[in-house]
Amino acid sequence: MKKTILKAVLEPTEKEFEELRLRHLDVISFFRDIPDRESDDAIIEKFEPVNVRDEFEYAFKMFSKSLEAVLPRKEADPYIDDYKYTGKKLLMIRNNYGGVGQSLREYGKKVQQLIDDYNRRDCR
Repeated sequence: MKKTILKAVLEPTEKEFEELRLRHLDVISFFRDIPDRESDDAIIEKFEPVNVRDEFEYAFKMFSKSLEAVLPRKEADPYIDDYKYTGKKLLMIRNNYGGVGQSLREYGKKVQQLIDDYNRRDCR
């Protein structure tokens, strides 16, 4: 009985997966009107307005929290590449516009953990 209750408390719920899906859509929507997602110049231009940068940073933060809530479950795997991509672009945007937002050090650790977990899973 206790194991069942503990498992239910620790396992992500459908609600958490739905929240992750919606937050993923929100953070990726910032790049929909950019034809080449790897064009740093186009991204820098898109994020010139401060309010767009602030909204993106908030969307990334919420996406990151949702992803963290469901990791290391395999259902989170489809979101990892976009997490890494948006994190890199957030750093690039901050560096370009001299943003003094919070440190991404905590996200760097999470990305490293994702890479390590992925490598461990592939070695099995």
